[in-house]
Order: sequence, then C-alpha cells, then structure tokens
Amino acid sequence: RLLGAILQNWYLWTLTQTSFKEFQGPFMGKNRRQFALW
Repeated sequence: RLLGAILQNWYLWTLTQTSFKEFQGPFMGKNRRQFALW
C-alpha cells in the first residue's frame, strides 16, 4: 500500500511538471498575474 501511494504521488508530480511546462509559455506572458493567482 505504501509503494502504491509513492507511485501515485510520483505520477501526479510528473503530470504537474509536464502541465507546468506546457502552460509555461502562454501563462508566463501576458497572463502572468492570473497564473500567479493559481
């Protein structure tokens, strides 16, 4: 059960990293203030 939780957390972390890299382009431009509110 512990190993499953670690794998799930790692999977969610990698998803967050990839999503951040994808959204970094549009959101770091003119919508930087809106992105900071997240």
